[in-house]
Amino acid sequence: MQLHDILGNLAPLILLTAYISISVANPLPNAAADVIKTPHPLTKRTNHVTLSGLTLRGSRPLATILPIQIAASQFESLYTSLYHKATSELYKNYHGSSSFTLSYNIFEISFVTNDVVSQAVPWDFVRDFAIMMRIMSLRGYTGCYDQGYWNEVGDFGIYVALRIMAPLNLAARV
Repeated sequence: MQLHDILGNLAPLILLTAYISISVANPLPNAAADVIKTPHPLTKRTNHVTLSGLTLRGSRPLATILPIQIAASQFESLYTSLYHKATSELYKNYHGSSSFTLSYNIFEISFVTNDVVSQAVPWDFVRDFAIMMRIMSLRGYTGCYDQGYWNEVGDFGIYVALRIMAPLNLAARV
């Protein structure tokens, strides 16, 4: 393999790294530990992740972003921003709509309910989700995903998707 081949293969990583900038995140309150109780990292998980009465029923990882140290910092900032948006809306007692999207730097995270006519995305779920995912990003989880959370009866669900917006504000998503 020639040197120009190696450098050509590194171009997407270099391009992505150039679009990710490190920013200073606002810390979350200490109440984050009250929302998420995770088992010891080497123990087998026996229960499902449940946030605000909704249980994770499906998850599909889409892409992992490298280098992890830079990406984790960006994800921490994204989830901190999401947390502040959700707590602000909870404080205003705003009921929201059936879908909600937050764009942050090159990331876009969306929440959509299964019943877009009569159900709104609960802000307490968005807040708890932001706390959980911030903790996960601090542990090195730096990936895009599709996730589905449902109540026990199965009549209400929320779809969560995290995407990377293409550079130069193109319409494509990764």
